[in-house]
Parts: sequence; C-alpha cells; structure tokens
Amino acid sequence: MGSHVLGIATEVIVMTVVISVILLFLGIGALVLIHVCIVGRTLRNGVRERNGNSNNRNTVERESLGSTSMSRDDIEKLPCFDFVGKEKAGSISPAADCAVCLENFRAGERCRLLPTCNHSFHAECVDLWLLRTPVCPVCRAGADFVNSGLLCGENVTEIQIGGGGRGGGVALSVVVGSDNVAESQTRETWSSSERVVEEREENKKNMSKTHIAVFPFMSKGHIIPLLHLSRLLLLRRGVSITIFTTPATHPFISQLLSGDDVTITTLPFPANIPGIPPGTESTDKLPSMSLFVPFVNAAKLMQPSFEEALLNINRSNESHPISCIISDGFLPWTLQTAARLGVPRLSFYGMGHYAITLSRDAVANGSLSLHESGDEPFNLVGFPRIQLTRNEFNDPFDKPDPTGPHLDFIIEAITSTNNSFGLLVNSFYELEQPFADYWTRHCEPKAWSIGPLCLAAAPPPKDEPSPSHNPKWIQWLDRKSALGDSVLYVAFGSQAKIPPAQLREIAAGLAAAETSFLWVLKKSEFAEFDLEELLVSERGMLVDEWVDQRQILEHPAVGGFLSHCGWNSVMEGICAGVPIVAWPMMAEQFLNAKFVAEEIRVGSRVKTVDGSAKGFISRESLKNAVVELMEGQKGKEMREKVKEVAEAARKSMAEGGSSSLALDNLVDAIRSHNNNTIKISP
Repeated sequence: MGSHVLGIATEVIVMTVVISVILLFLGIGALVLIHVCIVGRTLRNGVRERNGNSNNRNTVERESLGSTSMSRDDIEKLPCFDFVGKEKAGSISPAADCAVCLENFRAGERCRLLPTCNHSFHAECVDLWLLRTPVCPVCRAGADFVNSGLLCGENVTEIQIGGGGRGGGVALSVVVGSDNVAESQTRETWSSSERVVEEREENKKNMSKTHIAVFPFMSKGHIIPLLHLSRLLLLRRGVSITIFTTPATHPFISQLLSGDDVTITTLPFPANIPGIPPGTESTDKLPSMSLFVPFVNAAKLMQPSFEEALLNINRSNESHPISCIISDGFLPWTLQTAARLGVPRLSFYGMGHYAITLSRDAVANGSLSLHESGDEPFNLVGFPRIQLTRNEFNDPFDKPDPTGPHLDFIIEAITSTNNSFGLLVNSFYELEQPFADYWTRHCEPKAWSIGPLCLAAAPPPKDEPSPSHNPKWIQWLDRKSALGDSVLYVAFGSQAKIPPAQLREIAAGLAAAETSFLWVLKKSEFAEFDLEELLVSERGMLVDEWVDQRQILEHPAVGGFLSHCGWNSVMEGICAGVPIVAWPMMAEQFLNAKFVAEEIRVGSRVKTVDGSAKGFISRESLKNAVVELMEGQKGKEMREKVKEVAEAARKSMAEGGSSSLALDNLVDAIRSHNNNTIKISP
C-alpha cells in the first residue's frame, strides 16, 4: 500500500516538472517573438524617419503610389546596361549581387537601373518585381519615374558602374543636380531621360542587322525551300544572308537568289569517296539512292572548311558577325560548329508536322515492331484514330528490327535536332494544327511553322516575255488553255528511280485515261524507253529538262497533279489550288500522301495491285484515279476543297498571318538568344 502511494506521488512530481519546463520554453519563445516584432518596427520607423530628414522625396509607401504595379511598357523605359566589374587599384571590386535573387552579377549580364534611387538589379528579376509593385526592392523608392515625375529637377548627367555588396544591388554613382533648378534645367533632365530612350531605340536598330548563315543539304528539293526562306528574311526582316554550298550547286543557287545582302560561299566537296562518282556534289547526281549514307557521311568532311569560312567572316566583319546558323537536318555536325561559334542553330528537314509527328510517335512507342508483316495496320499511341503500316515508312524503319549505318545516321540527325535551338517547318499552323500542337506539348526542340515557303518565291519579272520566248511546255499549255482543255501535270521528283516495267505501266495508264497531260521525266528515263510509242502525241507532252514546277501548276490549263508527294510538291500543288493524285515512292512521301487523301482531302491515292503501300501500280488503277480526279464528282469536291486551303495558305503568309508572325518571333528569339542587350555608355 505504501509503495503504491509512493509511486503515485513520484508520477505527479515528474508530470509537474515536465509541464513546468514546457511552459518555460513557451514563455521564452513568446518573449523572443515580441522582441523581434518591436525591433523590426523600430528599424522600419527609423529608416523612414532618416529618409524623411534627408528630404528624399522619392521614398514612398506602396499605398501612396498612383498604382500598385507598373506596365511592361513603362518598365522597358527604365535604362539597361551590361554589367562590367570595375577595377580598383589593380584589383577587381567585390562581387555585386542582385538584391532580388541574391546571385552575383556576371560580366555581360543584362541589368536594369532604377534612376530614382540608383539601385540596379538583374533586369529579368526586377521586371517581375515591378510588375507587382512599383517600388525599389531595396529602399522602397518609387520606381515609376515616367508616370510619377520623380525625376523632375534631377539632372542625371553621368552613370558609372562599380562594385557592390550583398543585398544592395550594383553600386552605381549617379551625379544629379539640385532640387531647386530652373525650368531650363528641368528640360535638360527630361532630355537626359529621352537620350536614354533614344539610345535604346538606336540599339534596337543595330540589333536588327542580323547575319544568318544558311547551309542547305546538297539536293534541289532541300535547297529550294531554304532559298525561299532566305528571300523572306531578306525582304522582310532586315537581315543579311551567307549561303554555303558546293561549287557544282553554286550556279543553281545564284540563278534563284541574288542581291546586295546575299553572299554565296562555296566549300569543296570531299573527293575520292568510295562509291561516289567523281564530281558528284548533289544527291540527284547519285547513280543510286543506296549511296545516300556514304554521301551524307562524306559531307561531314566539309566541317573544317565550313568553320574556317565562318571565322573568316567574323574576323573581316566584326560589327556584323554570324549570329545564327540555319542548316539542313541532314547536316547534324553543324550543331557542333554553332556551339563553337556561340550562336544558335536551327534545323530544317523540309517536312510537314504530320510526317514528323507521326514518325516520332510510331518510333518512340515501338509501334513499328508490333507485327511481323509490314502491311499489318497499327494505331498510333498519340493519335489512336490514325492507322499506319510499317511499309508506309522508309528504310530502315520498314524493317521489324532496324539496324545499320542508315539508322546510325538518322539517330545522329535526330539527336542533333533535339539539341538545337529550334526546328523550322515548311507549313502553316492552320493546315496541321493538331499535329503542331502535339509537337509543342510533347517534343523538342521548339518548332516554328513558317510556310508555305513556295509563296516566297521570286515574283515574275515586270516585263513579261513574249509567248514565243516562253519555254516550249508553257507554250503548249497556252494552246491547251485556248482550246479549253484541262491538263494533268505529272512529275515524280528527281530522286526516285522508277523501274522500267512500272514506267511503261504509267505511260499506258495515262494514254488510257484519254486526258491531256504534261509529264516531266529525268533524262535517263526519257532516253532509255521509247515512251512516245505509248503516248498520243497530240494529247501528251514529255519534258526531260528542269522546269519551274510552280509556274506550271499555276497555269490556268492545269487541272490536276499526279505526284510522288514530296512535301515541296504537296505545298506547291496546294498553294496553286490544284488537287493531287498521290503515288508515293520513298522517304516520308507515304505519310504525305495519307495526309493529302485522308486528313485534308485535297487528293486521292492510287491503289496498288496487292494493296501494299509500296506495291506495283497497274495501268487500270492509274487510269481510274486520273479519270476520277479530272472528270468525276470526287475530283470536283477535291478541287473546291484545295482552293479553300490555298486561300488559307496565302493568309498565313500575309502580314499578320500565322506564318508571318512566327517568322517575326523567330528572328526576335535569335536576337534574344545572342544577348544583343542594350548598352548605356557612361
């Protein structure tokens, strides 16, 4: 009994001690909190009192300001400068810090000065602060000098950049006049502020002088759209262009693009490459596309001469150095060159969003290896409504387990593009909106839709040549137009090699369709086969020369386009308002044909004998597709639809259109990336 009472007493004593300790700590904490509040209030009141005694009328409470934030336009009127550490007695002054982010300033970083209190910060940091409250983060002085008139009577005459300490911004010395100044001095004050703004505007003008290096892949289908882009930049963006190419392609480029702000620089193409015939400097001269990989690998050997040429440009023109590289995606090594030069690189493949996005989805999600058969359909993960087959992809992705040097090159090109500053797409947003949006949400790098670039082609000369001086095929089209005939234009590009049996079947199908046609072939195809025996001379015309395809498509006599569906041809056909019969053969052409026939419905697809994407085309199948396009109800519907799309394309490229604005944003992004900051001289 006694021990039980003793235990209870012990527990009571222990609990009393514990409660006493807890209360003691709570009391101490309360005292500390009260002390901090009193000291903080005293310090704030002391600062306000000292500022009041020193007649600093720029220090204001937030509530006394006319607004609770500053507009971005007013913020932009505050002066900026590039930070430079000031040397003192043979040593560099202590590191200055931004009071907003507490990070050290580094040489060349963009800083913004608040003229009312002479504190300075990272422009990016203080801009966000001023959007919320128009006071200095350090001293609470009003920052909105434009609207509040706080600079009246203070004649800012000098800005000197020096060092500073943590939390105080950049230490600047600003020499000012007296508050009691005459009216003339007040005018000088505003003149000083205006000079800052004028200097900023002058710097903006200098920033617009952007020098862009353009390096197309050595293939006409890749060169032409980049020449169109160069023309757009030259005519509308105030830039200069240096185009890099090989000696053999120089005449072709100079014929299509010239001017005071254009320079064409030739680089030697490597010689003695196994499998590549001597003198071959473009893919359209390759005897077989099986030599594509050796050709692109040979192009890598041009990197040293490319970099030397860029350095020579910068050395000879220090005020106008290269500020950006736009290069073909098939030249992935140009990313390394851009990094060494310290400029952004933009990649260009000449493909649309549809083909790029669907290819990425299929490869990234392993869809191409789902089935043994290349003709077995599968649904895309990102676009479940779309069905594809493996045979709608080109080598090496038409194989269940792709390997080899071609795959290695594709991986290298994709990796380079992913790490580039951006991707340029020859399309317009309204045409491929869901696929452009998908890329923006899920893919890298940022993509700019800046097409259709064919609409930036050089305008025809003011003095039109007489009809007798036009090419023979244009004269032939003129005669057809006068007779009221509608002509089918036939062209399959410069790359694919069509087997002899297939070539004859196409000729027979065209003859059976009994429609007028203009067929452009390669010289090898024209010479090797006696095609004219299969054609009705009065109804068909064969051409084995390079033609201006857009000029043909825009001719009023042309009512249809039998095409391989290379993306350039698709864009030119759409912009000319001409419906398409699609017969794809290689690269991303199968996806382009699907886009034309199933997505935007401005064309149809020729059926193969076995139903496979890469199957043989019979004369009967071709005849049916051509007759339906040129004479049938579906052809009429496609013709109406393609004219609507053509109008949308023209609007996108006009001032204020989506592609025009995208190009504006692109140029601004290049300048911003290159840190073309505003400099204020002391």
